[in-house]
Amino acid sequence: MPLPSESSFADAGRQAVAARLVELAQSHGMGIRVSADLQALLAALKIGDPIPIPAFAVVAEILFVILQANQHPSADGEAS
Repeated sequence: MPLPSESSFADAGRQAVAARLVELAQSHGMGIRVSADLQALLAALKIGDPIPIPAFAVVAEILFVILQANQHPSADGEAS
């Protein structure tokens, strides 16, 4: 049996992180939007790469939601 490739480990790690992010977002009442185009665009990026122009609006929306959550913590002390 051949060993899994390095990229298959990376893919498994990305899937685990993505699943955890979805779980956290849903547990805080945040909506999830699925976009195959955005997924493909972001999957091609590496940490430290510049944000591609087509992704600016989505990244801005994500940052806005995070900023709002940090400014309005829930009753248990966590950002909602």
